[in-house]
Amino acid sequence: MRLRDKVFTLEVEAPNADFDNDLYYQLYAVSATSVTVNGFSISMEADSELNMIIKSISSTPGIFLLGEKKYAVNPPTTLNKYPEP
Repeated sequence: MRLRDKVFTLEVEAPNADFDNDLYYQLYAVSATSVTVNGFSISMEADSELNMIIKSISSTPGIFLLGEKKYAVNPPTTLNKYPEP
């Protein structure tokens, strides 16, 4: 998943972030707040978003992380060895 695609399969609130099993690419703030992301303090306004690779975050309520599972697999659409017609 690239940052420019903007299609995420996972949405969790910051206190519930699981950095061992998930990858996060976007922050979304429900209300105006300050949050520490990757060691930097960031002030966010209500209903704002920020695209970046998130490796750590403070446990701030009202902040949602969007991303995908770290080990997600996209299997082929058919189960046989021949491509679809």
